[in-house]
Amino acid sequence: MIVELDYRNNLVPALKEIRRFADQSVTDLNILGGKPFRDAAGKEIADNSGGNAVIFKFQQADGVVCALRILKRFPVEIEVTQRLAPLSQLLGRTLSPILVSYRYFNPGIFLANPDEDMQNAGVPMMTPILVMGWVEGISLGKHLQKLCRLGDAAALVQLLERWLMLIREMRRIGLAHGDITASNIMVRSNDGALVLVDYDDLYLPGLDDANRKVMGTPGYQHPKLKGARSYGPGMDDFSLLVMTVSLAVLAEQPDKFGSTDQPLFKKMDLSNTNSDAFNVARNVWDGNAREYVRMLEEACNAAPDVLVDFDRIVFADQISKFEAAIDQCNRSALQAQAPLIRNLSVWPQYASDYEDIAGRSREKGLEMLRFAIASKNAVWVREMLKLPHVDMSLLEVSERSQLDALLR
Repeated sequence: MIVELDYRNNLVPALKEIRRFADQSVTDLNILGGKPFRDAAGKEIADNSGGNAVIFKFQQADGVVCALRILKRFPVEIEVTQRLAPLSQLLGRTLSPILVSYRYFNPGIFLANPDEDMQNAGVPMMTPILVMGWVEGISLGKHLQKLCRLGDAAALVQLLERWLMLIREMRRIGLAHGDITASNIMVRSNDGALVLVDYDDLYLPGLDDANRKVMGTPGYQHPKLKGARSYGPGMDDFSLLVMTVSLAVLAEQPDKFGSTDQPLFKKMDLSNTNSDAFNVARNVWDGNAREYVRMLEEACNAAPDVLVDFDRIVFADQISKFEAAIDQCNRSALQAQAPLIRNLSVWPQYASDYEDIAGRSREKGLEMLRFAIASKNAVWVREMLKLPHVDMSLLEVSERSQLDALLR
């Protein structure tokens, strides 16, 4: 029996229903000794809109404010618990300004007063919990609505640039979110930075699962996609492009704002490139914005598995510097670019171009190999080893050691 909990009925007041935490470590006691924030009416500050969990704004015993995320379904599926532990470990090692802290506890909390149906069914009254960093701010959709109502062109252009910075950072660390929407990105109040939230379908290198599928939110998925998408590093590409076009168009035409969930495109708009939303988008004057619109229109008319190649624009400056460094055999410049563009999803399309550049001389081929080693991207390394005239004996001892490690 699967029970979908309504926390308004089953936890009253929500966190006083905690019977105990299974492991009485310092961290557990820190949570157990905390308390939920309440509004002026005395009600816990919580978000119960998500499909999988309810989130409480919570102050731990040490005063640190966090988001306490409690799963809604009892019993929790084994696939969920098996995924959350390694995800928590990987996120603990991934330092990035676009992510919040993430700690997983299993066993988590027990319901003190389950209802009669649940007791009779013998449903285990325990759920894992997630303790995540709290982002003080509002969703990207709500922030965008505010700026569009004000017609604040400068702030809208700045928001677009911050969005592109978010994409670059996602690529830098090899991350894909799995459910890119205007609601799953927060705009932090104190500095306007964009932060990803809701990590249920998050991908990071080391979480590969060939059999996993992700659904995502309608209005951000390819119109020809039937069912779920394959889980992996490229699963956000179409959604990222939809949001990029939306932000670029609204920066010029804020009066065309739709809703906080679907700022410009609805699901039906993506199925018809002659829709009003696309006609509005095609009227942008900025050159990059026009290119974004062209790519989205092309992507909507293509098959859902066709690669979305917008890294060429998002990373235009970095790629230009990278190619100049290759041409000049500038090792330090190459190594400076390596961490920035090491995870570009369009690498296979660039490979032939880079092979032509690198194949002109032994020196350029060697520098390309050095770049690949510095990027710590094993795919790039293997491609570079195929280049003619690459003399690995010229590598430094430290570079050879890194190369061996990447090829294991």
